Amino acid sequence: MNLSYNKETKTLLYLKLIEELIFGRFLGLNEEQINDLKNGLTIFKNNENNEISKISKKIINKLYRYNGVKCPSHLIYISQFFIFEKKAKKLTEYAFKYFEEGTTIKALELAFKGRLLVIPEGKYFDEYYLSNPNFSSPLIIKYSKLGYLSYIYEHLEINGYIVHDKKWNSIAKYKYYKYRKKDGNIEFVSPNKFSQTLSYKKQRLSTKKMEDKELTQLIEFLNLNFKPIKE
Repeated sequence: MNLSYNKETKTLLYLKLIEELIFGRFLGLNEEQINDLKNGLTIFKNNENNEISKISKKIINKLYRYNGVKCPSHLIYISQFFIFEKKAKKLTEYAFKYFEEGTTIKALELAFKGRLLVIPEGKYFDEYYLSNPNFSSPLIIKYSKLGYLSYIYEHLEINGYIVHDKKWNSIAKYKYYKYRKKDGNIEFVSPNKFSQTLSYKKQRLSTKKMEDKELTQLIEFLNLNFKPIKE
């Protein structure tokens, strides 16, 4: 999307991104890194574009008051699928059966990669959103299938395909997923719901009387295609 912007707009967007990465994500910076950033930003202080000049000065002033590492309640999960495109596609095609009609392969793959953009409430018929393949309404998981999605994310995290701080909070925060309830209603998947359905699936694995062939097939698929990533 950035390719269509002119140089000034790109510069402004990158400066805003730098500000968000440092102060929104609370990066840990040592004194040398802070000085390098301040020196790098000085070239924008007298820019003819007032917005560019203003944001560069703002970041520099914040850096003078920077107090080291802070920890937010949670960060967005970071998927490593972007270097494993074939794997992402294979997972998407397998997990597609857990989602209701109207879900697209493209949207689900973007969700697994952490790149899906969700259409804001009340904007479903806006031409911009409908014509942009990176946007989708929240993906609706079929009744009783949420636990399988939770198991997928758990497997990916354990085997090094995603890193996170409070995984369920992070995924739920971006409102990618809704699920169909027993009464037919749908609602967004909460962090607790992810966790509860995963616990239920694990319980089925440990109880012979509660055999779940679909879960067994999922585990076989994940073990075959998503083996631990070696450091």
